[in-house]
Amino acid sequence: VSSAAARMEVTAAYAEKHGVFQLFEGLLQSLIVTKPDDPIAHLIDLVSAPPKDTAQASKAPKGIPRLLLLGGPASGAEEVAAAAARRYGTVHVSASLLLQAAASRGTAASRALLPYMAANVSEVPSECLGPLVVDRLRSDDVRRRGFLLTGFPNNEAQCEFLERAGIWVRSTLLLDIDEAAAAHALIASRVDPVTGTEYHPDQVAWPTDPAVLERLVQHPSRAEAQVLASLQSWRASKAQLLAAFPDHIIVDASRPSLALEERLGAILLGKGVGP
Repeated sequence: VSSAAARMEVTAAYAEKHGVFQLFEGLLQSLIVTKPDDPIAHLIDLVSAPPKDTAQASKAPKGIPRLLLLGGPASGAEEVAAAAARRYGTVHVSASLLLQAAASRGTAASRALLPYMAANVSEVPSECLGPLVVDRLRSDDVRRRGFLLTGFPNNEAQCEFLERAGIWVRSTLLLDIDEAAAAHALIASRVDPVTGTEYHPDQVAWPTDPAVLERLVQHPSRAEAQVLASLQSWRASKAQLLAAFPDHIIVDASRPSLALEERLGAILLGKGVGP
């Protein structure tokens, strides 16, 4: 047997053992089906994803952070994520901030987003919000530093949107809060229309200046009917999200902000998934 033939036999054996041909077939099929705007970025996301099999996924090597932070009304997920991202050097990818930025660009596409600006981010259609999130997750700084994602996905359909785009998460954490406590936190809050500062009577920072107290108003989105409807919607969304990410971690959102930041930090730094 010639040396060339021997090398071909070794190559064929290697390809068969490691499923190389099936790998390339799967990648090509994904490109044809999803037709991503950036094929190379799509392929990188696919080949860097951990195995779907749970037993194999647990052995997947640690890498840059890919953390999904879930949280309903009054959970403080956006604020905690922003603080933790700054503290631990990862990128906070906020669906709500992406939506605001896109809607302010003054283009025809941005004008199509304006009707959703007054709505909760969970009510924005996947076809409007999904591409914004996926494009941000594929940006260079996210590839280098990892991400802490908030505000998307919000339901099963949006989870499927991310999967079709080849986007995966390494860890999922839910900031959970009792519905009664969430309702109280939202309905009792008041905002100063002059400064935009929000106050709550249970907080130490409740103003003492009579002029400020006199002008405090309830934000329209914090009216009881709207809050209860939002909590009901989140209840349904939470069930779908926890089913889609079964290896999630649940943390009490009422813990001090610093403790929550450090809990996220433990995940971002790859130091385990304890309580």
